[in-house]
Amino acid sequence: MGDGSTKSKPEPINLSLNKRVSPTEPRWRLDPAAGAAARDLTDRENACCSFFTFAFRPGEDGPWLTVRVPATRVAVLDALDDRAAAGMRS
Repeated sequence: MGDGSTKSKPEPINLSLNKRVSPTEPRWRLDPAAGAAARDLTDRENACCSFFTFAFRPGEDGPWLTVRVPATRVAVLDALDDRAAAGMRS
């Protein structure tokens, strides 16, 4: 018997800028309305992949999200960063 809960897909998060600060650190400017969805997504990612470090900071044009990984996880970060950049183009 189910408990009545349903898993939903996370909301898409719109980025307005994608800046690679270093090989292990991209910085993304989020759509101003994306703060709650981004925090939910980063919580989910941390539950799955604890090697990610996420930091939010406010900005005039919307919040910024900095993502960091150890050098041994750059390939995973590259894939995530490529998906983020692709989402900006669509």
